[in-house]
Amino acid sequence: MGKTSNLLVGFIAGAAVGAVLGVLYAPAKGSRTRQRIREDAGELGERTREAVTERIDGIRREASGFFGKLRARLERLEEELDKELPNEPDTSQDERDTDYD
Repeated sequence: MGKTSNLLVGFIAGAAVGAVLGVLYAPAKGSRTRQRIREDAGELGERTREAVTERIDGIRREASGFFGKLRARLERLEEELDKELPNEPDTSQDERDTDYD
């Protein structure tokens, strides 16, 4: 995993632990504490989804840029090869049209 991914995982884990500990040590009735845990878990889930979605979008952008550059490089190499190699006539069609009867 990259540096950004490790930071993201650490942040999310720290937020989860902090939220749970904060709720558990706060003086409140059990029903209220459980409700806050559910709310905090929902918020954490939403933040996690957003963070993962942002990371996936970033990876897609990076991959798109990489493959675009790769495609352009391959096209340039093909053009260079076309200049370097002698042009030979395409005989594949002539061979298929030969009648052996």
